[in-house]
Amino acid sequence: IANCELIVYGATDPAACVTVQGKTVALAPDGTFNLRFSLPDGPLELPIQAVSSDRIDQRKIKIVVTRNTEKDF
Repeated sequence: IANCELIVYGATDPAACVTVQGKTVALAPDGTFNLRFSLPDGPLELPIQAVSSDRIDQRKIKIVVTRNTEKDF
């Protein structure tokens, strides 16, 4: 048996609010974050959004990863 994980990491202003797949992410005091995801077969979309504490600025990134496991090749 073999499996796979995906690590997503980044940084923003420590006062910003970050969400990944719509869920709030806890930031370290320096504004960095890292997350681990199980990577099933097929596509995985990871929309990431950061919004400034004053809600004026926002940035969006969408990461799309696809896993294609071949057995008995």
